[in-house]
Amino acid sequence: RKPDVPLSTRSNDAAPAIVIDQTKTLQTVEGFGGAITDSVASVWSKLNADLQQQVVDLLWGSGGQQLNLGRLTIGATDFSTVMYSYAEAHDDYEMNNFSLKHDEESGFIELAQRAQAASPQLEWVSSPWSAPSWLKRNNDMRNSKSPGLVQTDEAQTAYALYLSKYST
Repeated sequence: RKPDVPLSTRSNDAAPAIVIDQTKTLQTVEGFGGAITDSVASVWSKLNADLQQQVVDLLWGSGGQQLNLGRLTIGATDFSTVMYSYAEAHDDYEMNNFSLKHDEESGFIELAQRAQAASPQLEWVSSPWSAPSWLKRNNDMRNSKSPGLVQTDEAQTAYALYLSKYST
């Protein structure tokens, strides 16, 4: 641990200053955390069991950073090892082939579960980076034309179903 940074309520006009009034609370910090992506999980899963546990303990454990917020990605992101979605079968508007197989195989789900076990108060936010490519106007998960999603009721209903299947 490094020494605490002393706070001052006096400013020096010669230099920019951040003045902290310790008597006022203007906002509350809910916590700190980071994202788990398939690329993070891919690197983590290549570690031996002892190092994997060390990472979990250092980030989420009671003797580590004790991160209490996390973001889970719904499908691929710009930091993923490959572009993927949970609905790769084109025109599967009913999401009959929806699958988390990529996240299971990459170690993504195991890492999230182990983080949760190390920090039971951990809260998650899940967010998509892109709809499946076949639901987008450019048929690509990258470089969306605005609006990216195909503008039909069928496509929008399918995307809503896609997101709801992820959350169950």
